[in-house]
Amino acid sequence: SRLPCHHFTIRAILSIIENDQLRHLRISSTIYSTREEFMDLTPLTAALARTTTLETLKLSSNRLGRESTMAGLSSALAHNTSIKELELLNNHITPEGIEIFCSRLHEMKTLRKLDFRLNPISEAGADILLAAVETNYVLRQIKIDRSFKQYKQIVFYADLNSVGRQQLQ
Repeated sequence: SRLPCHHFTIRAILSIIENDQLRHLRISSTIYSTREEFMDLTPLTAALARTTTLETLKLSSNRLGRESTMAGLSSALAHNTSIKELELLNNHITPEGIEIFCSRLHEMKTLRKLDFRLNPISEAGADILLAAVETNYVLRQIKIDRSFKQYKQIVFYADLNSVGRQQLQ
């Protein structure tokens, strides 16, 4: 039987990540743009946890909203020591997905920029994100939709981190 094209794409990306040559990776609606299914990051999460050179990971418009996908991604990022910027723009991430991600946010010691715009996280998800960033001292930029009532507070904590909130402890 033939393997889907995206299987070979993921294998190629894995080999590059594991070779410690890649600093910036963008996978943006290239694999799943016409499908209604959610993207499975399982093959990538082990490599993401181990890479020491990847600094920017942009995964916009890939339908990453399943809770299991968010659990795998957040676990990998909790073990990662190099990723500073994560873009999860437009991925159908739900409040439950945000909750799973935020439960590990305090372990993501190198993550400085985070983008959750255009996801159906709801006010409940924005509350969860706000609670997580109140105790996070490393995130310096967080992007969420301006329509959330928590927007200003979330941005406020990121701005505080940018000017050294950790030293004020």
